[in-house]
Amino acid sequence: MLRWPVKSALYIDFENIPMAPDAIAGWLAWLEDGCFEPAGRKRRFLHKRVYWNSNAERHRQTFERFGFSVSLVAKYSGLKNGADIRMAMDIVEATYASSDIDEFMLLTGDSDFVPVLERLRSKGKRSVIVATEHRPNIHTTYAQHADVLIPTRQLGQAGQYQRQRRNLGGWLKRLVPAGAKLRLGKPATSEVKATQAPPPRRQPQRSSTPDGPVGVAVAHGPFAEALVVALTRIQALMRQQPRNFVGQRRILAELARVQGFRRRGDGAFLGHVTYRALMRELARRDACIKVVEQPGGGTGVYYLPPVSGLVPDGREKQTACPIPPPVVPGRSPPPLPENLPGLELGIGIAPAPRAPERPELSEKPAVALPQRPARAEPQRDAQREAV
Repeated sequence: MLRWPVKSALYIDFENIPMAPDAIAGWLAWLEDGCFEPAGRKRRFLHKRVYWNSNAERHRQTFERFGFSVSLVAKYSGLKNGADIRMAMDIVEATYASSDIDEFMLLTGDSDFVPVLERLRSKGKRSVIVATEHRPNIHTTYAQHADVLIPTRQLGQAGQYQRQRRNLGGWLKRLVPAGAKLRLGKPATSEVKATQAPPPRRQPQRSSTPDGPVGVAVAHGPFAEALVVALTRIQALMRQQPRNFVGQRRILAELARVQGFRRRGDGAFLGHVTYRALMRELARRDACIKVVEQPGGGTGVYYLPPVSGLVPDGREKQTACPIPPPVVPGRSPPPLPENLPGLELGIGIAPAPRAPERPELSEKPAVALPQRPARAEPQRDAQREAV
């Protein structure tokens, strides 16, 4: 099985673990080939740094020739060497500055690197450290906090390691069958077409469950069921705030509940390697999920709800919301198209409501109002009679 080498960083405390400078090619190849663990996973060191004081400055050219960065640590009289503190600070800083490093390898004999190992584990990084066999308390403590332990006895013998050369002839014999003749030169066009015929493409099948998510394609592979579960969870999350972008942290938190989901290593993002590729796959399975590439390099995801209709076979159909044509006052509205969704069910666009007409007032004869009787004035009448 072809596996990519682990992206690692190497840190050496030269005073506690004096690696032989004359055998640097041997023990460095031993570390790169992963001979210290049963799996034998190869390493590719992105950073190599060694820490020492002025007494080891004579080995600077040898280590720099093999790609090491030398850190000179001043040593004061009566004080402890500060190489371990400097190395711990650089390791923690590298977890923030270099996110592409997956593993940190510490070659040191100090027993106070447990906080550094805990910080690496909290950041999701692997750790490899040297453990001394004749100090069982340190060996037990490091076994609980580190991923891989390198015995000091094996590290001392690593300088004699020689990398095996690859046998190209044996590799060709395994490819070419026995009795076949290997011809050099450009083959004929017919031979190329006959030998390099592309395999038939496997078409994805649609889900036959009536209550399954719309547009889910049953893909063949180890992540087929996980993709269906992931699409169902993402649909339920994005339907809570339609037409609005959903943050990447919320989507990753929902995907973390799917069994088999991981963000690093083999099969990351359900076999799609990156977050953007997984979102595009979910958008391909469900047309309501929209993926937008933002100017800053991010990936925006939002949910556009469909307009549900019915088609003759009874399946649910997703169509865009139709926009009625404008109506000019004084003219008759244009006819609606025959293929407008919903006309087969008698559902059309309702005309604009009209203002209710006022009833005409009927003419009625005027009604005479009763006149107020005149007020009697008895005093004035008595005066007139007296006169």
